[in-house]
Amino acid sequence: MRKGQIFFIIAIVVITLLILLKISLSLTSILENKRFLESGLEIMEFQNVKGETIRTIGISYNLTQNITQNILDFTKFSRGYFDSRTMSYQGILVLSQFPTVSSGANTNMNVTVFNALGTNLQNLNVSFSYDGSSNNVTGVGDLSTISKTFVFNTASTVNYSLIVFYKTAELNSTENITIPVEIGKSKYIGFFDLKLTSDRLSQRDKFARAITLS
Repeated sequence: MRKGQIFFIIAIVVITLLILLKISLSLTSILENKRFLESGLEIMEFQNVKGETIRTIGISYNLTQNITQNILDFTKFSRGYFDSRTMSYQGILVLSQFPTVSSGANTNMNVTVFNALGTNLQNLNVSFSYDGSSNNVTGVGDLSTISKTFVFNTASTVNYSLIVFYKTAELNSTENITIPVEIGKSKYIGFFDLKLTSDRLSQRDKFARAITLS
């Protein structure tokens, strides 16, 4: 084989390798961009679900519907939607509501705890700082609710605390939720600990909203 032929073959091999390398780098870039875009979309979807969860309170009140039930239904719908996309949507919700407070009169506050953690709660304890009353239950299944009515009596504006302790096979957690009480006001207080997980990223947000109903 002549020297010129050898150089020609080497040049072809080098050019081929450079082309393959460029194609490989392009594919890697495309895959990275795809993953980045998908992650960004998941972040937007998580923020949107959070926003819609909060909006459900106002919409339900304006339509004179059951606020708590609508929030639970929306959370279950969101769980199903993300499940269909092989994503995990989990959380725990503490939903409290009381009617217009009159000075010196007993007021009932309804509290609902919704377990959407994807596992059983081995123990759940909810206590109210007003008088130390509490409710303790065991074996709360996934997508199950526990409800309790607490009573308070105040002659002035005050902040109480709702202390929620729960235990699963993997974790223990205690949440201290502020219950703002004002004379002449009815309020809805929602506490949300939400988490969305996929094979790309995991997002979690813990937040509370107190909304004056009247």
